[in-house]
Amino acid sequence: MSVWTVIPDWQPLDPITAFKMNAMKENINWVKERPQDYGHSSAVANVALTSTSFIEIDSTLLSRSLTTSGGNVLFGCHIPYISHSAASGVANFDLLIDGVTYLSSLAGTPKTYGFAYLLAASAADAYPVNYVWVVPNTVLDAGTHTFALVGKVVSGTLTIALIASDWSAQSWALEI
Repeated sequence: MSVWTVIPDWQPLDPITAFKMNAMKENINWVKERPQDYGHSSAVANVALTSTSFIEIDSTLLSRSLTTSGGNVLFGCHIPYISHSAASGVANFDLLIDGVTYLSSLAGTPKTYGFAYLLAASAADAYPVNYVWVVPNTVLDAGTHTFALVGKVVSGTLTIALIASDWSAQSWALEI
């Protein structure tokens, strides 16, 4: 994997050096090979979420690890469907960064409702869930980071399908 190299500014009449040309080549390679991590489910599985505090939903499938160069990170996930056990059931979602920082607040304590929520119209209605979030580089230094989808319910049970028929849950992270 290439690393982004800061090239000193060129001044008029500066010679073209192998270092500068190689650095430009490596930067082009880095753009093509940006750090990324992707995963999708391969086994039929449902997760029952009953916690009223934010917890990691699935540490294997909906958690991504990435070594960054200090740029913003795009995190996305798709869940084939989720359903709540009660009409007007509420589920909240957030993104936990490195196990300590929540995207909703950019701090160690999440906002009450997280970054997103789902309100069920009726019991057992099924909804697909798709989220794409930008994690700003103001909370990320260069290095290895973990991004995990976390969730909670106000009451009742949220069923999260990690695979349904021909659809599988996916998550991904990409430095942009």
